[in-house]
Amino acid sequence: MNVLKKLILLIVIFSLSSTVVYGHRMLIEPIEDGMVKVYYADGSFSNTTQVMVYDTSNNLIVSERVNDEGYFDYASYSDAHKLVADDGLGHRVEWQVGDPISYSSSFYYWLKIVIVVVIIIGIGLIFYIRQKRS
Repeated sequence: MNVLKKLILLIVIFSLSSTVVYGHRMLIEPIEDGMVKVYYADGSFSNTTQVMVYDTSNNLIVSERVNDEGYFDYASYSDAHKLVADDGLGHRVEWQVGDPISYSSSFYYWLKIVIVVVIIIGIGLIFYIRQKRS
């Protein structure tokens, strides 16, 4: 088996056998009215995390960083409906005001990963077919 076949086989095996790991997912936890804590599942946080506050019409009200302890105060924005936290490194989570702790991550993040894997497999198959013809 040549190197290209082995590479494609490894990509397919790892793609099919992978599982979702939440070792470093981002969370938004309501602490009290008007205050949330944004942190990772291991308890750490990034003080560079931006929190965007949206109203019920999905209009951006404000975008600010969390404080030095990972907390964000949205009490002064009475029309806040949804908070979106993004650390700029691929971790993103949304939270509806009034809901319990939010574990959700962006669907588009996973969609991008799937698209990249499909492209890599497609390129590998193209090279494999070209090599087989010659």
